[in-house]
Parts: sequence; C-alpha cells; structure tokens
Amino acid sequence: MEIKLTKTCFLLRKLHQKINVKKFIFFCFFTLYGFTINNSFSQNTSISIDTDKTLSVDEVFKMISHQTDFKFIYHENLFKNYPKITLKKGKINVRNLIENSINNENITFEVTSNNTIIIKSKHPPLPPKKINIDVNGLVTDSKNKPLIGAKIIEKGTTNITQTNFDGKFTITTSQLNTTLIVSSLGFITKEIKIMIPTPKIILEEDISKLEEVVII
Repeated sequence: MEIKLTKTCFLLRKLHQKINVKKFIFFCFFTLYGFTINNSFSQNTSISIDTDKTLSVDEVFKMISHQTDFKFIYHENLFKNYPKITLKKGKINVRNLIENSINNENITFEVTSNNTIIIKSKHPPLPPKKINIDVNGLVTDSKNKPLIGAKIIEKGTTNITQTNFDGKFTITTSQLNTTLIVSSLGFITKEIKIMIPTPKIILEEDISKLEEVVII
C-alpha cells in the first residue's frame, strides 16, 4: 500500500508541474502578444510625408487612414476651429502625429482591437445659448402717415405683434437677420429682412382692394 501511495503522489506532482508549465507558456505568450500590439502602434507604425505641407486635423486623419489600416471615429465638428498642422517631408510616427494634431488635454483617443481610433471630448460642447433680440420699427404708408394695428409676423413662426397708435412696434426674435411679414388692411403685404435694429417699413396701398374697404 505504501508503494502505491508513493507512486500516486509522484504522478500527481508531475501532472501539477505540467499544468504550471502550460500556464507559464500561456502567460508569456499573452504578455508578448499584448506588448506587440502596443508597440505596433506606438513605435513601428509610421507614415510618409512626400513634401512639406500644412493640413487641417481632418486632413491629417485622412492621410493616416490612406497609408495604414487605422480608421477614425469622432464628432464631425470636433476640430472645426483647430489650427492647421505643419508637416515636414519624411517619415513620422502615427501616435506622435495624432498627439501633436490634437494637442488638447480635453480630448482623448483610444485604439480598439480592430484598429479603430475613437476620439472624443472629455467635456462635450455646451449647446449655444438662446438669445433674445428686440426689433423695434415703424410702419407707415407712402405719405409717411403711421399705420395703426398693422400686423408684424416673424416668417416661419407664430411670433406676431402689431403697431400701436404711433405706428411703432416691437417684436422679440432669436436672430437679428430674420424676415418679417408686415400687413395692413388695404395695403400690399410686404416681406422685409431685418438688417438693422430699428427699420422703417413703408406699405403701398393696394388699389385693387380699395373698393372693398369700408370705413365705419
């Protein structure tokens, strides 16, 4: 019984050693593979610049895509106001080129397993603030007499107002270069694009409708 027990222990020890060796080989392979992936991007991946040139960030990324297997994913207007990058003729490391092109601590990038480079902002851009602009104006007839109760509508909206007893009006809009539709009974409706803060709008009499106007 002692001989059999000793033999069994020996076999178990040998089997355990084999398992440890396999684990070690797998670990070494995995580590080497991971190291190769990182180095293939950071050290060995480079592109050629055929001549000195100045490019936008978007153009730099397109050039990298044409010469490598990398694809870029990022917001369309992320680099809209970025300065252009000056490149010298020769070879340049892709990672260094990307970092120099971005050059912003608020923007990060990561490389996925399928060579896709995802670029994103740490702080998404805030939506533009809504502003209100008061447009003041005066509506008169061709004889320079103020028109009372003339309707003023911001085109394409339900924003509407009318003139007071002095022919004056105020309409609040979210943009200065908007179009106003001005109308009054017995006058030709007029569209005017607001280019100045206080426009004067002159309406012409609609002769075809004068007979339809009844003054009470």
